[in-house]
Amino acid sequence: MGGGQDARVKRFEFVKKIVLGAVMLIGVGGASASESPDPALIANSAAQMDPTLFVPSGVVLREIFRIFRPSTNTHVTNYYWPENWEDIGYLREGGLGFISSTPFENSVLIRSCVGPHSWNYFTSRDPDCESETGGVVLPGDWNIGYISTVQLPGTVPLYRCSFVWDRKIRHFDTLQVDCEGVREASNEGATGYVFL
Repeated sequence: MGGGQDARVKRFEFVKKIVLGAVMLIGVGGASASESPDPALIANSAAQMDPTLFVPSGVVLREIFRIFRPSTNTHVTNYYWPENWEDIGYLREGGLGFISSTPFENSVLIRSCVGPHSWNYFTSRDPDCESETGGVVLPGDWNIGYISTVQLPGTVPLYRCSFVWDRKIRHFDTLQVDCEGVREASNEGATGYVFL
């Protein structure tokens, strides 16, 4: 992914601010060493240290990332590594920023869906996985988390792109408006905004 190094540096700096915020909370008596501090308080403490960083109330940060299965040209966005997926050829591609594991103001749930062709996973804000275009709701909990529907300070758009591979539709999420230069890929628009 082009610009991946910049995104990793920004993410490292963001996480560093959150950790410093946690230390600051514990150090001033906001939480004892035996208690787990509220992640939203930690994030907001980090925001106080850097006014350009803003995390709304109710946000519990969750990193999302993309994995790839070369044999089927399949990209999947998730927040955890599904069990044994490395056994069927998946590789980690890289981080896509942070969303929330809990709802917050101006947020919407995104989920992982599949279809209309096999091995075509895609993220969607539609609880029915865009069934009118052949999307299918996967059995089990394929909810990824809550994404901001409005651009906040410190957030960037998460785009969904599509392309045709072996006469089959494939999707992937990206932070790049040009769909990472993938030949004949089409940007379907921003799913929402992720924290970096």
